[in-house]
Amino acid sequence: MRIASLLVLALLVPTLAACSVRFGGSKSVDKTLADLRTENKHLKSQLADAQGQLQELAARTNAGETSPFSVGEIALATPEVVSVAFASSAGIDKRDPTNPKLVLDVVTLDGRSRFTQAVGQLRVTASTQDRQLADITLSPTQLREAYRSSVLGTRYALEVALPPEVLAAKQPITLNAQLLDAAGRTLITERVLTTGE
Repeated sequence: MRIASLLVLALLVPTLAACSVRFGGSKSVDKTLADLRTENKHLKSQLADAQGQLQELAARTNAGETSPFSVGEIALATPEVVSVAFASSAGIDKRDPTNPKLVLDVVTLDGRSRFTQAVGQLRVTASTQDRQLADITLSPTQLREAYRSSVLGTRYALEVALPPEVLAAKQPITLNAQLLDAAGRTLITERVLTTGE
């Protein structure tokens, strides 16, 4: 009987040691659980995004079949982006004097000058007479991700760091935005900032 107990004990010791090595003790288990929770949260977020995209696709697919309105009525009532402009929030942000920023917020407007979401590629540049400060191109997907709506208004939010020496030089900064929309139209705007803005 004693020999059998010793044999069982001899078999269990390596197994328990392997478990301890494999899981690294309770701290490693806690870390593993924390990692799994983080991954679970990330996967839930991805699932919610995918479900939203699926709902949008289903709505587009079924729109023509279930609508009580004619195609002409829908076309007349659907807002179209006809112009692009820099938002009122665009300018020089000097709230942190050690880290000034150039805010390049853009709005896309319909024929009634109301914000309308755009689909397309947006390119925004900023420069002084002798220096390029920004050259940003957003793909259609990135443009959608840049959409913001807050107390500052509805806009596509963009910003870059502004070197302090540019402010010290007191040169005007020229902003340009160009939208190539899904219909193949190109819409352009320009704005000139002074260091006082």
